[in-house]
Amino acid sequence: MRSRYIFVVFLVGLTSCRTSKHSVEQPYSNPLLLDKMWAVTSIKGKEVQYPNQGDVSYFVFSGDRKVKGGGGCNQYSGKFSVVGDSISISDVVSTRKACPELKIEEAFFQAIPEVIRFRVSKDNLKFYDKEKREVMNCIYLDEKDMKE
Repeated sequence: MRSRYIFVVFLVGLTSCRTSKHSVEQPYSNPLLLDKMWAVTSIKGKEVQYPNQGDVSYFVFSGDRKVKGGGGCNQYSGKFSVVGDSISISDVVSTRKACPELKIEEAFFQAIPEVIRFRVSKDNLKFYDKEKREVMNCIYLDEKDMKE
């Protein structure tokens, strides 16, 4: 009887070790969202007027659940997780260059923690807060758009 008890305890321990390996997050694979430059066109309903064409606030999401981009002057990186239409962007760190104009960038970085939902299509990405208000609207920019 005692050997049966030890065997059951061993089996439970072995099973719990195996399931912990499978709890690692799998790569994210939404082709509409990933590996594209999403340029911010509005923050909290206000259209963004960039002083220079190259100084846009943008997101680039990758399949390994990392996000990177620019705030307009400074570069940043962080992590993201998605469940259904819920999204969380976390652990955001950025460079701290001295820039002549930081109003847009400050609004951008302040808006990121408010994002909890998203909707993405071929050319548009929208982020929403907990009250279902639009936090940011983004458009897809490919390389040729950046060169014009």
